[in-house]
Amino acid sequence: LIIQGLCLTPGLSILNWCDLAIHTYFLVYFLLRLGAAVDRNMFFFKITSLVDVLTICGSYVAAFQPRYHLDLGFLRALNIFNFGEVLNYMGILSSNHVIETVDVFFIMFAMWMVASGLIHLIIHLGDFWEEDHKALQWNYLDCCYFLLVTMSTVGFGDFYPVTILGRLYICVFIPVAIVSLRM
Repeated sequence: LIIQGLCLTPGLSILNWCDLAIHTYFLVYFLLRLGAAVDRNMFFFKITSLVDVLTICGSYVAAFQPRYHLDLGFLRALNIFNFGEVLNYMGILSSNHVIETVDVFFIMFAMWMVASGLIHLIIHLGDFWEEDHKALQWNYLDCCYFLLVTMSTVGFGDFYPVTILGRLYICVFIPVAIVSLRM
């Protein structure tokens, strides 16, 4: 699936070139981790490796094509899942209660960021199989706001998806989020 848009040309924003530079850093970091991996077959099945492959490849394809391809950069938020463990290993967290609270916070934050990225992607796709695909132009912060308001109050109504995919995603997201918050 391809979204019509702009490629990375010198006339575009400096942010696009910064994004490409950041993904180049992630590519070098990925190659270093691949070289240092003991079991290279298992390395590719780790969540961080899958995220790297999906996001790095997509950014380079988007940089050198005349269209904007699906941006899966929001998947990098999956790396936040382990941040509580990192703080624990560094000795910053002391008690079990604090460790559990921080873990729950970062898991919820990562889920929120990934879900916001996914709704952003779905909203911009629109109903791609129809002639008038009704794609909206929400930015990422609009999507974060929409999901936070949807989960806390079941929505104010100021933002709402108009596509079939967007509505289906919200119908699946709300029960999954409620169940995951109970765990």
